[in-house]
Amino acid sequence: MNATPSPRELRVVPPISPRSGSAVPEIELSGPAPGRQSMPDDRDLARRLSRVELITLDAAVWRHLSPREQPRPDSGEGARGTGGRFNPPGSFPVVYGSLSRTAAGAEFRRLAKRHPIGIEKLLPRHVYRFRLKSAKAVDLRQPPIRRAVGLPSTGLASVHSMHTQLIGEVARALGIEVIIAPSLSGQGDMVAIFPDLIWRSGWEIRHVEFWARMDDVPGADDAESFVSGMTG
Repeated sequence: MNATPSPRELRVVPPISPRSGSAVPEIELSGPAPGRQSMPDDRDLARRLSRVELITLDAAVWRHLSPREQPRPDSGEGARGTGGRFNPPGSFPVVYGSLSRTAAGAEFRRLAKRHPIGIEKLLPRHVYRFRLKSAKAVDLRQPPIRRAVGLPSTGLASVHSMHTQLIGEVARALGIEVIIAPSLSGQGDMVAIFPDLIWRSGWEIRHVEFWARMDDVPGADDAESFVSGMTG
């Protein structure tokens, strides 16, 4: 499927490490943007993000891929073309993953329900797990951080994708390596990783599972399966 062009044209300087008192990168936006009135100004968003306290993340990340997708789980090239929650189509690579096995399965189930061919046609999936370490992560699970970047303090399901994509563009321009956010499935948390900014040789990627049937996929909607996945 051909990637659709991004409705925005964002021009940023090369990634930098945010420092207290440092100048905010110049960001220019042109072209129409649906829902723009509910989004923060680009320069204002850059100023806000540059003042947010970053955290250190040391966590296991789960990622599932189709056998037809690129063989490197740390590539992010698929998301570069199609776009994702924190990057517009045709922009830059992003590795999307989940912070638990249950969250990974629930994200897949959510996406599959919205896909016209259904979950069974999207199987099988290869499942990988790796250790992610970053000292430059922004945590959108925290209500004060969400408010600082113009997001609602409770829930992100109603947020337009252009808003979160803009956050991803500006975060990457500021040298932020990882964005942590609640999963839109409502089960667990997800991460968006900018692989061109982060040291990847220490990820220790392992193939841990193969989802061949629906019963193999964790994160089912019923409470019993959810509890089982959380404790497994």
